[in-house]
Amino acid sequence: MCPADVPDDGVIPSIQAVDHHHLIFVEPDIYWVTGGNIPSQLGPIPFSRLVFNFHVYCGDRSPVTGNPTDLLQCLQSEETAASEQDITRLSMSSQYQSSGPAIFMSEFGATTSTALAGFDTEWAGLNQVGWAYWAWKYYDDPTGSSAEGLVLPDGNYSAIVTVLSRTYPQEVAGIASSVIFNPFTGSFNMTYSPSLSAQGPTVVDIAASQHYPTGWCAAVKGGRITSSPGSTHLTIKTAGHPLQVYVSVTAGACPSS
Repeated sequence: MCPADVPDDGVIPSIQAVDHHHLIFVEPDIYWVTGGNIPSQLGPIPFSRLVFNFHVYCGDRSPVTGNPTDLLQCLQSEETAASEQDITRLSMSSQYQSSGPAIFMSEFGATTSTALAGFDTEWAGLNQVGWAYWAWKYYDDPTGSSAEGLVLPDGNYSAIVTVLSRTYPQEVAGIASSVIFNPFTGSFNMTYSPSLSAQGPTVVDIAASQHYPTGWCAAVKGGRITSSPGSTHLTIKTAGHPLQVYVSVTAGACPSS
């Protein structure tokens, strides 16, 4: 059934009739996620509070380990598939969401390849797209492999936790124009234009246990730090009326003044 032809008593309006607060996640056909010029079959969906979520898996992977059989080909395939999501999202625009719904990469991974998982999280970070890794544990999933779990059978983490654990902004009191994180050095940099209508602070989640074993140092231009040193979250309030606020986090203690 085409989205534009959804009847008034369809799934989405039935949910929204009794739930006026939560988001509804809409997903394309499962066969579309691996590319191959298969259309998503999604179009304008005339409802509010929608989120377009998608999966990214290339076809050049081992069914046993989930690792790429051709890493370069796999990276190119996943980048192409992921980059096409904005086109699909825009095609879903309606009078309720004129620029299309929000976007979320709700599944990727199922691998022990640090290169592949790191590439996907880096793409999402640069494009400011939220994500969820598949999977936490194996759970005898018949569609995946025994290597897909982030937590191994012995209780230890897979090595890819190093690229999945990231310092990132949970809330931005404005519009972020650049968010960059280096999982190998722990360096985090963000630039955003503050909004006069934003009431709360900018909040950055600090991946302390993974990337900052000896502590971390934050610096802000155009704002002031309101959190305590060593907190799990860095909070920032805009100072004055700057055009942009610059935030950086580096590993190690701050230099003494």
